[in-house]
Amino acid sequence: MKELTVDEIAERWGRPASLMHADPSAPSREDGSWFGRVTLAAPGEAWPTYKGVPLGPRLQIRLDEAPYVPTSLRDLALITFFTLSDDSDDIAADLHDVMRELGVKSEIELPNGQGWLIRTYQSLDGLVPIATPSNKTWLSGTSPVRWEFVERDLPESLEFADMPEVSENWPDAADEARTSTDVARLGGWPSVFQRPLPWGPLGKAIDWQGKPYDWTPPAFEPEFVLELGSVDEVSFYVDDGGTMYLGRGTNDASQWCLTWDAT
Repeated sequence: MKELTVDEIAERWGRPASLMHADPSAPSREDGSWFGRVTLAAPGEAWPTYKGVPLGPRLQIRLDEAPYVPTSLRDLALITFFTLSDDSDDIAADLHDVMRELGVKSEIELPNGQGWLIRTYQSLDGLVPIATPSNKTWLSGTSPVRWEFVERDLPESLEFADMPEVSENWPDAADEARTSTDVARLGGWPSVFQRPLPWGPLGKAIDWQGKPYDWTPPAFEPEFVLELGSVDEVSFYVDDGGTMYLGRGTNDASQWCLTWDAT
């Protein structure tokens, strides 16, 4: 088989995606999409905490602003995402501490609400402003989201490790044509560095010490829907310039899981 071209890869495997850029000059609204800020919640919904410590606001996504929304998110109007945040502002380090406390080997075993939290809303109707805790500050900044549509987001060659006829004929130009990893994205392909996502068909679980181990993938069969890279503009960092990935259950849409990868 001859070497693949970028056009062939885009035609066969390209997926639509919405990229989210941190751009302080982008048009903004209080109830819109934000990095480092959450402004909306359901009536009576308190600011989330873990062991009494307020979680840091990481992302608010108003889905009617996105140029493309994955099919598995089209029942939602708003997503908000929070994580622990200490003075280092390294989310991976904070969640490693939670893993040790709970006795789990990997972040993929951390349930939603244990050091991180996704909240979803099917309608904007009835949502109310939520105030940031007055006694807590975070190192991360805030920025409105600037959206960009990608018609054919390209995969990484790692996604085809079990298909040597593809992976061995993968051109360097395809990796160079990949969209930036220092953004967030809805849909498309995850920007993996060292391995496919652990809940996928080629995935392997890696413990907090970097060692692989046997595990049983979640029964809710998560599907990749959201990626959040390390973003300098809002001091959002995952390990060593890494990227965080979120999956939503295909068998149970109320379930989410989280993982990350780094160089």
